Amino acid sequence: MPALLAQPMLFTGFMFHQVHLVNEKGWDLAFWGSLYLPYALVTMVFKLWAGILVDRFGAIKLVPLVCLPLGLGLLMLSGSASLYAAILFMLLMAVSIGVYATLSSPFFSEMYGTLHLGAIKSVTTAAMVFASAVAPVLMGLMIDRGVSMETMALAGACYVLVASGLALFAARSQL
Repeated sequence: MPALLAQPMLFTGFMFHQVHLVNEKGWDLAFWGSLYLPYALVTMVFKLWAGILVDRFGAIKLVPLVCLPLGLGLLMLSGSASLYAAILFMLLMAVSIGVYATLSSPFFSEMYGTLHLGAIKSVTTAAMVFASAVAPVLMGLMIDRGVSMETMALAGACYVLVASGLALFAARSQL
């Protein structure tokens, strides 16, 4: 669950505070806005590619990997104000979001079966909505206390690493 919560939580938090991020990094807001087209294209490609991977390897095996591109993007964001860091952050985030969108539903049916799939999806969806709702508030409070976006990006990357490790441990116990 922590690996599946990483994407909605971190994506929503950083996108909600994207103007602050762009200002802190010294990027042009129009440049940042221009990254949404490649973001959308990469997301679409990885949604399709993830379907092939899920069919070939199974969703349980792929869950530990789903948020790693986002973590790498956050790591790059934490360490650079280069425009290339902005591009790579958006593209790597798009990879995670594309894979996540395809992977999440098959994961729950593989992991828990289909008998109580509706109840499982309702609980996990509620957790994901909560994670995406609380992230902007927590990040806003941190911004108000002077925490930099770079520090939050580094903390997000650390969260992704721990969540992926937990997912790997859980996946190995299921296989």
